[in-house]
Amino acid sequence: MSYVIQGGQEGKARLSILGQAMNSYSLNALLKAGLKQGSKCLDAGCGGGTMTYAMAEIAGPDGFVTAIDHDAEIIRLNNEELALLKVCNIGFRHEEVYDLTETEEYDIIFARFLLSHLSNPALAISKMVSALKPGGWLVTEDVHFSGHFCYPSNGAFDTYLEWYARAVKYNGGDAEFGVKLYEHLFGSGLVCRMCN
Repeated sequence: MSYVIQGGQEGKARLSILGQAMNSYSLNALLKAGLKQGSKCLDAGCGGGTMTYAMAEIAGPDGFVTAIDHDAEIIRLNNEELALLKVCNIGFRHEEVYDLTETEEYDIIFARFLLSHLSNPALAISKMVSALKPGGWLVTEDVHFSGHFCYPSNGAFDTYLEWYARAVKYNGGDAEFGVKLYEHLFGSGLVCRMCN
């Protein structure tokens, strides 16, 4: 997998800001999906780990959150932070979602803004579905990038939209994947429910 936006320390900081804006909405969806004390979860494409920590707080000491990301530097930084915080119900792993081998392991799998970066989102969904326990939930959020707008119109903003979409496409992803999400989920055999 190739990620369009820089990772490492800069990426972790940027993803933390995104998390501050998005986490309450994502947590609401996860709570509706049944995230609770004792839940065993996977945060697929965890980035800087802000949602990983939020999920782990709810899952509590009897639960566990495994968090994977393709960015080795972000995982290294996350593990350093985890050691400082001494949180015991989180495990960060450097791993591609395509390489998941678990079967019927997780109550909930969460993937935010992951699938749009992948050249084979159907395979990723299949791997995540296989890793879910029977009756488990796959909670996904993704982008429809051209839905961004600026008023009044701004040429620089329009260029940003165009260049980002091109860069994602060049790397094998789809910046408009959000509108195709349900099609992919239904195609995998999942029963889809709106959580937000």
